[in-house]
Amino acid sequence: MTLLRDNWVGTLFDAELNLDCCDRYNNAELTIFLRVHLRQRNPAGGAATGTANDYGRATGTPRRIVRWDDGAWQRWKTNYQRTGERFWTGKFWLMTPQQYADLDYDDRGLTYRPNIWCRMRLRVLDDPGNAHTTIDVVRLDPRETFFGSHARLYDSRDLAPTSKGASMRQRAHVHEIGHLLGLGHSAQHRQACQSTGDTNSPICYGTNANETDEVMGGGMNLEQWNAEPWMKAMQGITGQPQAAWAPMMRRHFPRSSEDVRQNRYPTMRPNRG
Repeated sequence: MTLLRDNWVGTLFDAELNLDCCDRYNNAELTIFLRVHLRQRNPAGGAATGTANDYGRATGTPRRIVRWDDGAWQRWKTNYQRTGERFWTGKFWLMTPQQYADLDYDDRGLTYRPNIWCRMRLRVLDDPGNAHTTIDVVRLDPRETFFGSHARLYDSRDLAPTSKGASMRQRAHVHEIGHLLGLGHSAQHRQACQSTGDTNSPICYGTNANETDEVMGGGMNLEQWNAEPWMKAMQGITGQPQAAWAPMMRRHFPRSSEDVRQNRYPTMRPNRG
């Protein structure tokens, strides 16, 4: 078997394509590595209590915060890493372009063309120098019911499901991880959003139920377009256009030479001995 391990280094994340795992049943694996430095934002001067403004803006409403303790901070970081990675990893398969044979490999004398299983590894780092991004986190006072967060400023409750106005509840950090991977809001392409000049306008989170229930809207559903970070990485690794890597949300098995010839994409486990 010809083995390939190739890397793509981007400004938002890094990616690795691995064919070591390929055989007649298993696809190539494309793993995005997102390295995040989480940083406590405590009350000023080391005080036990204080305030932090919504969205980190001087004009934002001051909200009461308390100092992190070591146990609460470690639990929060662990939960962030575990739930964020679990949501985004293993959900998409990219179809290798019909005319692109550079990933073909041999198993037991037969040639197969893999599809691409999309994985994600979220690394929480203590060193900001090796991170793709740094996120500040405030610990809300129990009396507070709201804090305005964004992709680089969280509050301690952002890991819990909350209503964003959709028909389901959203975990804010999985939405924000989508932004870190380069995804915009679900209706950002709509004229109704673009005409506002502000992609954070409420209309940009969805103009219909499907968009508002999608993770880059106000919900938790995934859609095929959410695979764009992996499509971008495949373009960087192979030189094949991003749009050529059709995303699917169901496992597709590697294609035999006959599958390729007939343009078939098997989704049921084939009998290959």
